[in-house]
Parts: sequence; C-alpha cells; structure tokens
Amino acid sequence: MLVRKKVVLAFSTILVFMMLLAPVWAGAVETPIRIGSSLQLFVDEYLIDEFRGGAHLRLHNPVAQEIVFTTSDFPWEGSSTAYGTVFQDGDLYRMYYRTSTFDMSFNIYPRIHSGPSVYAYAESTDGINWTKPSLGLVEFGGSKETNIFWRGPQFAPFKDTNPDTAPEALYKAMADSPMFAYQSPDGVTWEKMQEGPVITEGEFGSLNIAFWDSASGVYRAYWRDRHLMIRTISTATSEDFINWTEPQRVVFHSPDGEAAPNFHLYKQGILPYYRNPEILIGFPDVYIDQEWPEAIALDVNPGYAMNDPAYNPEHKEWLKMRMHRSAAAIRNPLFMSSRDGVNFYRWNEAFLRPGPEQRAGWGYYGSGAFWGIVETQSQSVPDYMELSLYTVESSGFGSLANIRRHTIRIDGFVSAYAPYRGGEIITKPLIFHGNYMVINFATSAQGSVQVEILDVNGQPIPGLDLVNSPLIRGDHLERVVRWRDPEGGRERTSDLSHLSGRPIRIRFVLKDADLFSFRFVRR
Repeated sequence: MLVRKKVVLAFSTILVFMMLLAPVWAGAVETPIRIGSSLQLFVDEYLIDEFRGGAHLRLHNPVAQEIVFTTSDFPWEGSSTAYGTVFQDGDLYRMYYRTSTFDMSFNIYPRIHSGPSVYAYAESTDGINWTKPSLGLVEFGGSKETNIFWRGPQFAPFKDTNPDTAPEALYKAMADSPMFAYQSPDGVTWEKMQEGPVITEGEFGSLNIAFWDSASGVYRAYWRDRHLMIRTISTATSEDFINWTEPQRVVFHSPDGEAAPNFHLYKQGILPYYRNPEILIGFPDVYIDQEWPEAIALDVNPGYAMNDPAYNPEHKEWLKMRMHRSAAAIRNPLFMSSRDGVNFYRWNEAFLRPGPEQRAGWGYYGSGAFWGIVETQSQSVPDYMELSLYTVESSGFGSLANIRRHTIRIDGFVSAYAPYRGGEIITKPLIFHGNYMVINFATSAQGSVQVEILDVNGQPIPGLDLVNSPLIRGDHLERVVRWRDPEGGRERTSDLSHLSGRPIRIRFVLKDADLFSFRFVRR
C-alpha cells in the first residue's frame, strides 16, 4: 500500500508539473503588446501571429509625378547633383540639395571639368512649387546673391524636436567625412558645435544622417560603413549630439525569413515615421555594378538629347574607359523598417525602380531618393493628402539634373493583402486604449475587409464576431469599423471602450483588399 501511495503521489506531482508547463508548450502564455492609441503599420510582422489562406504582406511603390525643378537656373548648379534633404517646417517645406557643374571636354584627351560642390536651398508652401531664394550667405562668382548656404560634399540638416534643445540649435546637421556636428537657429545659417568631428569610425562616403528619436529620447546617427568588403550601415546614439556611443552595424532581416542578401548599400534615408515615431523607416540605396555587356546595352542618357543641348553621345564610351563606376553602376532605393533602430526588416525588391530609360534613371546615382518624406495635397483628388518624396535624375551626364517628385498614399509603404480567393491575418494579443477602431484600407469593387475581435484565447467576442461584421468596401485613409447590432441586425458604430485596457486579438478577413494600418481612437 505504501508503494502504491508513493506511485500515486509521484504521478500527481508529474501531472501538476505538466499542467504548469502546458500553457508554455501550447504557446498560450504570451505577453500582450501594448499599442495604446498609436497607429499600427503593417511594415513588418511584429503584430501578426498567423497568416491564413492567401494573406501576406506586399510592398507598394511610389508613382512618378512632375519634375519640380532642374539644376540649370544658376552657374553653380549642374548635373553633378545628388544628395538632398526635404522636410516640412510648419507651413514651409524646406529642401537642401548638393549640386555642382559637370562638363566634359574632348580636346587633347577627354577630361571632366567639375565645379565646386555646394549645398543650395529651395523652399515651397505646398511641396510641389519650389523657389530658390537668394540667401546672401555664400559668394559665387563675386556675388552673394545665391541660394548657397554651405560649401562641401555632404550636409544633412533636420529640425530638432527635442524639447530641451537650445534656440541656437533648433536645426542640426551632420556634415563631411568623418562626421561633424552643426547647429543653426534658422535652418540656413550654420556653425560647428565643436571644432573636431563627433563620429570618426566608419567609411562614410555618402549622405550620413542624424535625427532626434522622440520615442527613445536619444539622437540617432546612421552612416555608410564596410564589413567584409560589403558597403553597409552603422549606427550610434547620443544624448547631446556631441558624445556618441560605440558604433554598431545595422542588422537586416528579410520578410521571407531567409538571410538578407549582402547588398551594397549607399545612403540610409532613415527617419521616424511621423504618424508613429516608434517605427523607423528607411530608403537605402542598393548599389549594383554591372558588367559592360549589360551596361552598354542600356542607353543611360537618351533623354538628354531632348532637353539638354550639352548632350554628347561620346560621354558614355569615354566613361567606359575612364570611369567604369559612373557609367555602369546603377542604384535604386529599397524600403526597410525598424522598431529598435538596429534590426531592420528590409525588403529586397526595389521600392522605387529607376524607371523608363528615357528618364535617365539608369546612371550611377540612379533614382536615389532624397532624405525625407512630406505630406502634400493630391493634384488629382480634392481634399486628399498623400506622401511625397523626391529623387534626382540625369546626375553626372550632360549639364543639368532633374529633381522629380513621387507620391504614395499615407501609410502606404506595405499592406496586409489577400487576393480575391481570400485570406486572413490574426494578430498577437494586444492591449489598446480608445473607444473606436479605424482602418486605412483599399479594396476592389468585388473585394472586402471584415474585422472580428477575439479574446486572448482566440474566441470571438459576442457582438464583435465575423457574422456581425459587414463587408467593408472602398478606399479610405481612416474608416471607422462598425458591427451590426446582434438583436436588430442594423449597423452601429461599435463602442469598444469596454475592451480598452484588456488583452484582445484581431482577425482581419481580406478579399482583394489591402490593409495599410489601423488604430484605436478616443471619441
């Protein structure tokens, strides 16, 4: 009898132990993600627990719009135009762009004649129509009636939103290689914050940037580096913009779960997304060095014959002999995002392709994007805001370059998508704060979105289940999600305040539909 009691006791102990471990094995114990009332983007799989059917994440691409200006207005401007920065500052849009003249002569032997590299300034009240004001700061050709504010190859300004920043440092910038810190009270007159550089470890060599990360309460810097012969990105943080942590390399993760390819990366283009600063987005340039049989087949500059009297068809053949990279290498921006500033979820497909060869995007600077995105009024849809970003075309060929605007919908970088046959995504446990849920989405006429609220164990919450979720159709940046009244069958705006602060899951059922973002709001 004693033996039997011991066996029963041992079995009971093992059973209790297994019961304690069972939730862990089953994956039921999962700390809810506290999203509060912040906007949630589908730029990665951070919130997603499961894809079903044909649902997946898909990358979207900007649409080319007008040329906002050419670098042909002044003698200090020319086709050697590359890096630039754009941001909105109250009612004003500011643009800073690097430019210099570029010409070739074929006298005794081919030579490049390049003017001094300067940074010039343009501004706009709508992000579409730009002017180049005379700043009276930097002399060129004996006159200070120029829009030049700085001489040098690299300069990346931003407006500092740190609440503790001093008035004389309301605008800051990183410049040169290695990286020097600059400050400005007005965004056009600049001075060094200290005599020596603030970051010295790295390859640099492109537009190296820094900004205030309000979500983390630190400044972040990103610059070009090299690891195992591959051009990559390094980063550091600072509390005062002068003293920086030890550099560390950025880590890339692919959406398909595979190891990210070792692309050569030039610019970083990283910034906090203005609608949710906890998410960093970036537009790094991938660099591809073509072999000549491939490169020579691309007529990289046919468009110059139409808009540039300085076009010379011998340029490319000469570059083939003397400057292989300028003639054969090509670049275009990718899209990536991060929630910690170090690990980036990077798409390996192009975010912005070089485009038609007639638009001269297939050169060394390709279709490289300026640093920054801004909201602008749609030119085709009244009272509809969209995002604008800017690229340079024709850089390094002929005598002028074009600055072109591109647009994409707000939050529209990546969507949760399913084709007509349908698909679903189930989120991880979330804790929100608010009364109502709104979504940014687009469907076809025959497509739809449905939303079901689940408890933490995945069971539908009565009244908020799929059977009471009407088909949501249309294309809207912020549509309130509604459920039918279970008793009367009529639609009503669902007040979710009784679930605020409690862990839930969300089931999105999609059919030929894109879901870009969602959030919970207080009304």
